[in-house]
Amino acid sequence: MAMFGSKKTDSLNDMAAPASTSGNSGNYSDNKVTILAGGTVFRGDIETPTNLRVDGKIVGNIVSTSNVAVGKGGIVEGNVTASTLRVSGSLKGNIEVAVKLILDASASVSGDVKAKDITMESGATINGKITMDMSASARDFNSLATSAVSNGVGTDDYPR
Repeated sequence: MAMFGSKKTDSLNDMAAPASTSGNSGNYSDNKVTILAGGTVFRGDIETPTNLRVDGKIVGNIVSTSNVAVGKGGIVEGNVTASTLRVSGSLKGNIEVAVKLILDASASVSGDVKAKDITMESGATINGKITMDMSASARDFNSLATSAVSNGVGTDDYPR
């Protein structure tokens, strides 16, 4: 099953366990995915150790020690902290990823980005500051996620 309906290497299994994270602490699970279906609106913060796919709308922050994918019709209005993030839809908030940010051609990001590695297709847009943090590593991600939660990641932290 293709994650965004394309034949690229973006299947659920590819997002669940990217090759570059095979040496991390194993916090992700290839078999567990939380899906917010299209037409669904969720208001509040999400903290999850599993992979998350957003095809609906989340108004709140996301903290995942695994991978997050925002589908073509997906909308996130909040900050996202994740191991790997793939955006095909819209994201309004700051992004911090430990391993890789992937922006498909249909992606629209409004907010600051901090990532070790970014892949951006032609047509994708970012309105914000980009920081390539080469010192970040997948093994340090647990402290990043814990810090985000400890520092009061809450509903007041995302743009309205």
